[in-house]
Formats: sequence, structure tokens, C-alpha cells
Amino acid sequence: MSKSPPKKTKGIRIYSNGKYLGNFLDNIREGEGTFFYDSGDKYIGSWHNGLPSGEGTYYYKSGSYYKGFWKNGNMNGKGSFISFNGDKYEGDWVNDLKDGNGVMIYECGDKYDGEWKDNLMHGKGCFFYVSGAYYDGFWKKGKKFGKGKFFYSDGGNYDGDWVNDRKDGYGKMVFGNGDVYEGEWKRDLMDGKGVYYFNNGEKFEGLWIKGKHEGSIKAVYYDENNQNDFFWGKNEIE
Repeated sequence: MSKSPPKKTKGIRIYSNGKYLGNFLDNIREGEGTFFYDSGDKYIGSWHNGLPSGEGTYYYKSGSYYKGFWKNGNMNGKGSFISFNGDKYEGDWVNDLKDGNGVMIYECGDKYDGEWKDNLMHGKGCFFYVSGAYYDGFWKKGKKFGKGKFFYSDGGNYDGDWVNDRKDGYGKMVFGNGDVYEGEWKRDLMDGKGVYYFNNGEKFEGLWIKGKHEGSIKAVYYDENNQNDFFWGKNEIE
């Protein structure tokens, strides 16, 4: 006896978590359909084996929504997520997480364009600050990590090593006033051996400890938010 072909139907069905209106295949959600969740969420799009699969849009009660591709009930592939707070992400997804390449535009005006892993900036990417500053380099679990270059809004820049969002390792800082420091860094401060070149052509070479030249009384510190975009001066570090 031959097996009967799958039965295609269309209709409305009530479930424990909401109501579905759309296509069925052997009483399983298949094809195009809309699910109204009791929570207030709503999904409109393609279904396969009873789960969102293919292209569809999920509207959250909060006002956020995702528009893009799905696989086995999860956001997978290319898609855009618009948050109720104004943040916008467009790019790759794997199992409901930002993963791959994508662009995030934050409500405040900041923007990240690069690689993601498990919902965090991870790999190579560029972060543009609304102030005009930007960072171009590597990231690890949402933080600057590895080689990278930071361009400050006052014209200065740092090119070197980063650890957990801080200058750490070896790097070169060009200050907004034209001074230059090249050498070792630790936790965002000049720390170790380094050379400081003054904009008048003079230079100082020696050892630095926690932002201070050995024997000096004031720190030489440059804040990446440009709130301390000045140098204490040569006479105060000798």
C-alpha cells in the first residue's frame, strides 16, 4: 500500500503560547504564516517543521524587531535588529547571536563596523566615536585587544598594543601638541623603557613608571576621551 502524500492546509490554530495563522503540512506549521504570542510578540514569515526558518520578521512587545533569516527557530544568516532604544545592527547571526561581520550604529551616534563573536566585537573592526575619534584594530570579547590604532579628535593618535581596552605593551603616541612618545605601556600609562620627543626637537630617553618619568613628580597621562589632551611639560618631568 503506497504512502499518502503530505497534506497541505491553511488555517488558524491555538497553542499554549499563542495563536498561529498560516500554512500547515500534515498539521505542522510549514510555509508562510504568522504567530501571535501571548507575550505580545509576533512573528511573520517562513516556517519549516514547525519553527521559523527562512526569511521572516519578529516583532517584540518592547518595540524592538528583527528582520532577516532564520534556521530552526533561531536568527541565522543575514539580518537586521532594530532595538527600542535606537541601536541598530545589520549583519551576520548565528543561533540568535551577532556572529560574523556586521555594523552596529548606537543610539548615541557611535558606530562599529567589523567582526563579531557571540554577540561581542571580536576580531578586526573599526569603532567610530561621535566625538570624531576612532579606533581601527583588533578586538577580543568586546574590548580592544592586540594591535590597533586610535585616532583622537584633537589630531593625536596611538599605534600599538592593547589589552582590555587599554594601551598595554609597545606603542607610539603622537600627542595633539606634536610631542611623541614611543616605548612601553602598562594599563594605559607609559611604563617601562621609552623615548619622549618634544615638539621643539629635544627628546628624553629613559625609564617610566606608572606614567611618570623616574624621579619626576607629575604623571604624563593622555586620556583617550580627550579630556586631558595636554602634556605637563618637559621641565616637570626632569
